[in-house]
Amino acid sequence: MHCFIRISLLESTNLSNVRVDGAAINDKIDILDLGKYTYSDRYSGDYRYLFDEICIDVDENDCITSIYSRFDEGKTEITVNDISNITTIDQVEEILGDNYYDGIYDWEQLLNSYVYYDRENNIIAEFVYFNFDEESINNRVLTWIDIYRK
Repeated sequence: MHCFIRISLLESTNLSNVRVDGAAINDKIDILDLGKYTYSDRYSGDYRYLFDEICIDVDENDCITSIYSRFDEGKTEITVNDISNITTIDQVEEILGDNYYDGIYDWEQLLNSYVYYDRENNIIAEFVYFNFDEESINNRVLTWIDIYRK
């Protein structure tokens, strides 16, 4: 799930205002209303909270250390620097800039990802998107986000 690239080569990008349903990395878990989510075992991974809409892990102080959520299902609100309704990887690049690693996430499913690193806050954000041919209406459409503490 998490990327294994040399993040030390990336320029730092501020990721402290990348939020899912209003929650960001290092926020207390109680910022979220967990009762509104549907428990699910559809996802695997080392998360304390597994829901259909969102997967979250926390540290011993109940601060959020990892968030996974899908863009394409529309069950959570994902905002970047207070901008919502983000649908393409090009919009992410317009907001966060070009200090990312663009790599293949899953060749068979035609998924790529932009990986950003925030040195000051020790956060990595991976935005996964479809990499179809340029003629496809779904080309470069975001599918999910995985943001976590390094």
